[in-house]
Amino acid sequence: MKKTVNFQLIQNKLSLAFFTLIMCLAFIVNGQSYLEKRQILLDVNLHDTDKVEQCYLLAGEYIYKDIDSATYYAQLGFELSEKNQYMDGIGEGYGWLGFLSRQRGNLAAAIDYNMKCLTIIQEQGYESEYPRILNNLATLHLELENYDQAKLYYEECIPLNETLGAEKSLASNYNNLALIYRTWDDFDSSFMYYQKAIQIRIEIEDSIGLASTYSNLGTLYEDQQDLDLGLTYYEKSLFIRRLLKDQKGTAISLFKIGNIYYKESQFNKALNSTNESYEIAAKWGYKAQEKEASEGLYRSHKAKGNNQAALQYYEVYTALEDSLNSIAAQKKVIESEYQLAYNKKHLIDSLRNEQVLVENQLLEKENALKSNSLWVRGLWLTLTILMVLTLIILLALLRKNARSKELQLRTEVKLRLSEVLSLQNKLIEEKEQKHSPIKGVNIILQEKLTEREQEVLDFLVLGLSNKQIGEKLFLSVNTIKSHINNLYLKLDVNNRTQAAVKGSLLKIKEQQ
Repeated sequence: MKKTVNFQLIQNKLSLAFFTLIMCLAFIVNGQSYLEKRQILLDVNLHDTDKVEQCYLLAGEYIYKDIDSATYYAQLGFELSEKNQYMDGIGEGYGWLGFLSRQRGNLAAAIDYNMKCLTIIQEQGYESEYPRILNNLATLHLELENYDQAKLYYEECIPLNETLGAEKSLASNYNNLALIYRTWDDFDSSFMYYQKAIQIRIEIEDSIGLASTYSNLGTLYEDQQDLDLGLTYYEKSLFIRRLLKDQKGTAISLFKIGNIYYKESQFNKALNSTNESYEIAAKWGYKAQEKEASEGLYRSHKAKGNNQAALQYYEVYTALEDSLNSIAAQKKVIESEYQLAYNKKHLIDSLRNEQVLVENQLLEKENALKSNSLWVRGLWLTLTILMVLTLIILLALLRKNARSKELQLRTEVKLRLSEVLSLQNKLIEEKEQKHSPIKGVNIILQEKLTEREQEVLDFLVLGLSNKQIGEKLFLSVNTIKSHINNLYLKLDVNNRTQAAVKGSLLKIKEQQ
């Protein structure tokens, strides 16, 4: 067992050396862009909306290096957006200010900003941005140890991010779900989600995220009493975070390394590492990390018999603990749950205006019940008619839109078939020049195709997937699969490619 652990440690140190080279190169390449983007902000000919975009890009580049600079650029972008009533920039600014408030440990302000961002998203109809804000709110619940609520939000984010192809956000969902399962001592589920997060973050080269997952994986090994492997992952995480100048992450990794040394009774090393963590957290205003480090310093000084220093850090720890668990922060969390549910409902409900009308009329009905039951019945009838008419209008609009899309698709099919015919004619000409006509192509149908099967075949020729065909024809994927199997039998083919080719030839023959 000891040999296996040593071999793993050697592998991890080799991979750490490789990361050193890659991250150094990345840092050198990106270093020039900061000056260029700052210079753009001084360009008087540049439109304010373009300057807003540059401000948020700079905020993103400074977020893990200098939180004060990140806050400055985020605030500047927000002010420019407000000045020009640029709603996209205002919404993004609220998101940035919420994220930065969370980084500084001000959870109440973070929730306020995120809820304002969610309101802008709702008003502008940016449904694709919903998972990002939902993920931010879930993370706030996670930091306040509201694990059940956080888990529900993360699980709701996963299918949304998969649909949108948001790989970075999806990896974050997996990483945080793993953290929740680790808290619940479900190590198998936790390890599974960490592996999913690592795989995605390596593929998309998300160094910041990878460092976070390495740190969390180290904690998982530490919980299982494998302190050597836990320390190795902490050191890998610390190296990446130092290189990226991720101050908060560096403070976290240093604290965790100090905690390993404390468990191994290496109190001097524990004090050195934890003290550096405390100084970074205190300098940059990371209250949660400052609280953890002060507790670690209290333990280490107490273990060494430094009672006065231990008492000093214990007082710092208790003051920070009271601040982070304040009633105001908890109240904001409760308010956000109800506000989130309200915004989510109206964000995905296409009948929002009609529902508001119905709710108002139902309120009037409730008051009128005390005096006139007949009037109430009339109100019910009126509401029913309004709802039915609204649904009829919506169905008519949907049907009209579907017909329009169908006509458009038919036009595209004809265009594609025309292109296929042109290519086929060229092929025939080349074959005829070589005195070798096309032979052996069976374009005889075994059985006549139905209208729906013909539509499915046309989309197969275009190269659409089952899911895309189902969306075009408003059918389920299973129904599309059933139609394709019938096509294989009637066309006497074995796969989609053969079906598409034969479908093209049949269309050509039909037009001739």
